[in-house]
Amino acid sequence: MIVTFSVDITTRLIAIARRHHLIVPIPLSTPFQSYASTEELGLIQAALQPLALQCEEVAAILAQLEDCLQPSAKLPQPAVPALA
Repeated sequence: MIVTFSVDITTRLIAIARRHHLIVPIPLSTPFQSYASTEELGLIQAALQPLALQCEEVAAILAQLEDCLQPSAKLPQPAVPALA
């Protein structure tokens, strides 16, 4: 699934990754939105999580990324037929 979020989050993510020498997927961006798969977001969150207790900016980005995931988690799930 693809998740969209603000370009500002991506800009801040790049700055944090450079500052802390992190290797994270950089979301694709247009002038208006950034796009990442849920898998890429999982990798980003895993890389940032250890820094969240030390850096408020990292904690804020993690919270914003989590908020971006919430609406997609509330989408109705397709019915899966039972296997006999």
